[in-house]
This record gives sequence, C-alpha cells and structure tokens, in this order.
Amino acid sequence: MNPPTVMLRSCAALDQIAASLGCTELELHDGKDFTGMLALYERMGLMQPYMLSGLRPPPPTMADNWRKLHEGDSSVAFTLIWRGRHGDALGAVSGVRAWDRTWLAQQFGVLPHAEPGTAAALQIAFLGLVGERADTDHLCFFVTVDNAQMNAWFERFFRFGDAFELGSRIDLARWAFLPGVRRLAGSARPGLDVTSTVLDDRRGSVFARSLGSVAAEALTTCPETTSGAFARLGLERHQRTLVLSDRGCEAGLVIEEKTSPGLSLSWMLDSWWFLGSNEAGSSNEPALERFMSTISNGSVPEHGRILLIPSRVSAAPVQAAGFTRVADARLYTLNKAGIRRYRDELALRYAEVRSAMKGRRARGARKPA
Repeated sequence: MNPPTVMLRSCAALDQIAASLGCTELELHDGKDFTGMLALYERMGLMQPYMLSGLRPPPPTMADNWRKLHEGDSSVAFTLIWRGRHGDALGAVSGVRAWDRTWLAQQFGVLPHAEPGTAAALQIAFLGLVGERADTDHLCFFVTVDNAQMNAWFERFFRFGDAFELGSRIDLARWAFLPGVRRLAGSARPGLDVTSTVLDDRRGSVFARSLGSVAAEALTTCPETTSGAFARLGLERHQRTLVLSDRGCEAGLVIEEKTSPGLSLSWMLDSWWFLGSNEAGSSNEPALERFMSTISNGSVPEHGRILLIPSRVSAAPVQAAGFTRVADARLYTLNKAGIRRYRDELALRYAEVRSAMKGRRARGARKPA
C-alpha cells in the first residue's frame, strides 16, 4: 500500500519548487499510514535491524505520534514523497525541527528503479522548503560511513576553500542495547554523580571540541520554543545536559535527547551523546566508564535510546556494559549559507541529468520505425 498524501500549509512553496524543477511528482505526506511509510523505508534500505527491533508490529502509540507530527504544524516537521507515473511512491525524505533553529533531515531514500535525477530533485525540494524559512539557521543529517556515494559527494563539497565556514562533519559510532543481549551489572564508583545542568559557555566548549563549532551551535535547544512547539502537538521533545562528576570534580558531559516514540525511527532523538572530558587532551575513557556504570543498572530502555560517541574515543567501557556497535555514521551540519550551497550544487547536477535524459528521448524519437 502506498502512503496517502495531502497538501499542507507549505503547498504554495512546494508548488513553486516543483514548477522550478519541471515536475509534478512531489507531495506532502499527511501521516495517516505509518505502516505504509515503514514498508517504503524498508524497501529503500533505510531500516537497519536495530531500528526494527521495536517495530514488529509497530506499537499504536508510534503510529499516533507520527500522525500528530504530520497532520498539523508543518513548521515542526514534514515528509516529502516522490511518486512515479503510476502513483507509486519512489522516494521520500523527512525533516524535523528538532532543535531551536535547526532541522534534522532523516529517512531520505529513493528506490533503485526511480528515474535518474529523482534523488537530486527530492533533496532540492527539501532544501528549498527548509532553507528559506526565517527560523532556519542550520540543517544536520547522518550518513552511514558505508554510504560511499553520498560521502563522496560531500567530500567534493568540502573541497571548496570556504566549505568549513559553511558546515562541519564528524564520524560518530552508534551503540545500542539490543534485546536478547545480556546486560552486565555495573557498580557505580563511590563519589560518582550524574546531574543535570545548563550548557553554559564553558561547558559548551566541550561540545565544540567534540563535534565542531558549527554542530555545537546547531545542536542546542531552547525549552520554551522547541519543547513547546512539540507539546502543542501532544508530543514530547526534550534535551538535557548531564555533568559527570567524580568526588565533586567534573569529569565530562553527556547530552541526553528524548522525544516521543515514532518521531525519529533511527532513534537519533532518543539518545545520549557522550562529549568527553572537560579538559583538552585528557583521556575520555574514565569519564565514559563512569557514565556506563551509571546507566547499566537499568536506565536503558528495551528499545531505542542509543549512545553516540566520537569514533576516535575508545569504546571499551560501552562494550563492557553490554552495548552493541550497530553503525558508524558521519554527522554533517550546515549553516544557512551551506544549505544554499548544497542546494545550488544539486540544482546543477539535476539540470545536467534532465538535459541528458531529454537528449536520449530525442534520439529515440528520431529512430526509424
């Protein structure tokens, strides 16, 4: 079954973008067929086994949350669907304004039999809707390290002399506690404490050192705006900064992301981000070991809630706590100028593909019967 769609408040902007692309295949999803969307994502190869562990079958709450996310305020989230000539869904991409002025692009994919240029057109439309919003400062997205084609494209993107003023990239390892894996009992060391705090300038420098300055600026949220926007839809969205302390001395930071089930199928918004030690050049392993000894005693849910750590950090404490490394991903973060550069580069590529396709059709039409 193909997911149904309906034109929402962004339809005028989408119509303009579709006209500029010379296509009529773009639609906005209305959120009513969560199961159909999951099936599409599976056919596109987007759903890894750890993502599906809690979706067999999808809990009714997830389908309800997905509907709430899409049926009303498109300034919080939307999903674009690209349909073929016979009305079948061939590609999709979703966006969630997960942080105050930052959008998370997720669930982007195109089926293998889609026409050339479909992936570029879908991305151009998405970037047009997000990038021209007054409340957009940044866009972030994850690309698995083994996605050679996408990463090669961004390798070229970052060769521009000013590219690092437009965005950042960093490799992160995803760890998850999977059902059926033995959870090792941890024993928190005496004097260990994990407390919630405010991400001030001093602690923000740890964030910047771990993920880069562009990402550090993008991946922060204001409870009065982000959480409030989700709450008005009957959904949950929170971010907390946790300080890891040992006998009164700060040992490191963790960012905790939480959202209603079903809003981020990769669990990126239901995760811990380990940011390492507060001291530049110091070892991250002791702080990570202290954190894992805290959460390994039962605070890890059966599904979801993954741990993200920079790939360069030793993950021995994570593995010892019973977590499994499920993926290696590259986090890309672009500021507004970077979004426009990304869109313009894709537009050039899309124009080349369309020109080549027109040439092939013209040559085919001239062939004798």
